[in-house]
Amino acid sequence: MGKALEDSICEQSGFLQPPPRLVMTALSNLKSDPYLPQAPLHRFIQEVAACRREYRHSGPEYDRLFSSQYAHDSTHTTCDFCSVAHICPRKTRSGHHPRIHCGIIASGNRVMKDAKLRDQWSREKNVLCFEMEAAGIMNTIPWLVIRGICDYSDSHQDKRFQRYAAATAASYAKLLLSYMKDSMDVNGTALRSVPG
Repeated sequence: MGKALEDSICEQSGFLQPPPRLVMTALSNLKSDPYLPQAPLHRFIQEVAACRREYRHSGPEYDRLFSSQYAHDSTHTTCDFCSVAHICPRKTRSGHHPRIHCGIIASGNRVMKDAKLRDQWSREKNVLCFEMEAAGIMNTIPWLVIRGICDYSDSHQDKRFQRYAAATAASYAKLLLSYMKDSMDVNGTALRSVPG
């Protein structure tokens, strides 16, 4: 947890409680399942997109990472006028299958729009992404934060991927819940996962 101060300075103000053991066990079982390709997750995302077109992947042409030294021109609402000379070259991904990353999610009091600070926290604290909502409830209701990533936490905020990211996070939550269900008996008691 942290709060943004002036001049791109962030202050770490605490840590959230870890998720319950049942959730961590299900997550561990999900991550270590050798029979789990991306297929179930991709199928769940496609089911959402089939019902609502706006939840589909927006296309790789809009997935642009700009140099952390290049700030967005705030007179424009999209990056259509941003210089392509500042786009970071990256290997083209095949398909639109999301990648799952597990690690530290920083929760703060405002949207992260500072690429330099993002890079610093990533480097120094191993932060994978930033969000605002979880800090308000995590110490009240222990759970696992699942985030769909829709931007690069920089000044080039683009809303095109928000709904796809939400569908991806919801699909992963559905998949994780299926592993929790398999880890409980009829009384809700956690059971050890048995392969096979």
